[in-house]
Amino acid sequence: MFSLVAMIIFTTVLANLMMFLALNISKKKQLILNKMTAFECGFTPPVSPRLPLSMHFFFIALIFLIFDIEIVLIMPMMLIMKINNIFFWSFMCTYFMILLLLSIFNEWNQMMLNWNS
Repeated sequence: MFSLVAMIIFTTVLANLMMFLALNISKKKQLILNKMTAFECGFTPPVSPRLPLSMHFFFIALIFLIFDIEIVLIMPMMLIMKINNIFFWSFMCTYFMILLLLSIFNEWNQMMLNWNS
């Protein structure tokens, strides 16, 4: 128990020390507006250099990440089957699959999966 507390204190002190040193050693940069604008050879650009991000694309990417993480969580279930009894394992897998199906039906109901909308 003491070694766990000592390790937590040591890592906390080490992380705080590294952040303190990084803040004090790093260069202080002044934000100059002219250096932050796009260089266009002396003329005003006809269009903005920044492109808008499609919110639908962002939501599709977010849904992909969420379901990808759920797939990664499904993989170790085969190892858990060897450790626990079959009833507990089947209950846990069924619960997880129902949760996965409910979440994808929710996304489908909110029309987040339609690319053309």
